[in-house]
Amino acid sequence: MAARPGFGPFLGRFVTRFVVAAVVFGVALVAVVIAVNRTIDREVARIPRIPVATTPAGANGANYLIVGSDSRSFVDNAEEKSAFGSADQETGKRSDTMMVVHVEPNAGRTLVVSFPRDLWVTIPGIGTQKINAAFNQDLGGGPDAVIGTLKQTFGIDINHYVEVDFVSFQQMVDAIGSVPVYIDRPLVDQFTGFVALQSGCYQLDGSAALAWVRARHVQYFNAGTGRLEDDPRADIGRIERQQEFIRRLMGAVVQTSLDHPFTARDIARRATPYLRVDEGFSTADALQLAQAFRSVSSEDTSAVEFATFPFTDGNAGGQAVLFPDRTNGQVLLDRLTTFASEPVVVATEAPSDTRVRVLNASGRSGLGQQTLDGLVALGFLKGGVGDDQRGRIAVTEVRVAPGADAKAQLVLQHVGANAKLVTDPTLKNTDVEVVLGADFAGLDAPTTDTTVAAAGDSLAATVAAAAAACR
Repeated sequence: MAARPGFGPFLGRFVTRFVVAAVVFGVALVAVVIAVNRTIDREVARIPRIPVATTPAGANGANYLIVGSDSRSFVDNAEEKSAFGSADQETGKRSDTMMVVHVEPNAGRTLVVSFPRDLWVTIPGIGTQKINAAFNQDLGGGPDAVIGTLKQTFGIDINHYVEVDFVSFQQMVDAIGSVPVYIDRPLVDQFTGFVALQSGCYQLDGSAALAWVRARHVQYFNAGTGRLEDDPRADIGRIERQQEFIRRLMGAVVQTSLDHPFTARDIARRATPYLRVDEGFSTADALQLAQAFRSVSSEDTSAVEFATFPFTDGNAGGQAVLFPDRTNGQVLLDRLTTFASEPVVVATEAPSDTRVRVLNASGRSGLGQQTLDGLVALGFLKGGVGDDQRGRIAVTEVRVAPGADAKAQLVLQHVGANAKLVTDPTLKNTDVEVVLGADFAGLDAPTTDTTVAAAGDSLAATVAAAAAACR
């Protein structure tokens, strides 16, 4: 199924909201290619370098700051001007999303943390602003201001910097062909022009994928009222959709690189001219990222942890903002500032030691209780059941409290490899929280008659199977 991105005036007018959280793949993609074919070293050498005040990496890993730039410096024809706007009209350079990829090769761990654009922070040289202002050149910001903000506010050292623009993102996706995304109900974002007229599996090419990962003004169609309803989570909802896209893109890139080295080389050749990295970025750094992402496959995309830095809603400077929640976020900050020298030894866990809460966001009544009953029948402790505040989500999540990684892996064995593994520092009174999405097709092991196996021959089961088969 093809999406209808509907570019043109929408991008020209609202392109300043550009964000590509999936830019992490700009590096991971090149790194995977290098790991497959060492002759691609020269492609890494072609990536433009920029002077950035990074901290030298230690022997046990590194933090890579990934940002998406909305610069129009590449625009040189009428078609590109219509789609993206011109550098004269859209001055400066901004980014609405910042991600830190924490790689620990010796420990075999990778953690990707998103920092929401509206976090209220103090930016060196600029003052107290939303964190996305740190990259705004019109305010005197840029890469060094972003790095300084992360260090000053969160104590995070950045060892390498990677910047990706519109073109590199589209080139990467188009070089693969398309990336599958499951959309569980009709929706539209009038700002990016993304339209999905019905639920289903959408194979997104570069332009449609760009519209999808940028969308933060999503409106869902409510069949009951016949009206479009705003996604109340706005930018946070966008981050969740972006992280899911990254997971799918990672799987597609790794599989393509392993199966078709020449296609992988083409991906790198298309993307590298539009990347920007720090002057110290080397082939060895790319190889380090390669090892971090090589464990991801199209069949199991739960291998890399994703998290969004915790926050509380509030108001400051006459506007709605998000205040960083340092209390609940401290575990993430500890992870981002620690690099283990050897694999982390995780204590053996059993279902009888694992308390699980189930939240229903599938749109199917009763599925939460059925799933919890099934997990209890498998030996897990009952942690409660309820409905997720988001109403509906497309992809099932396994949310894990800090320090409960082994317990999350136990649950994943039964929920399915396609579930999204999310570190949630705010999780209380339970070890693991399963949030059922539209793609949930049942537990992966025989359970009692009350378990999900059964959505039966209902339309709900058909929808779940279609979501799970979206590849």
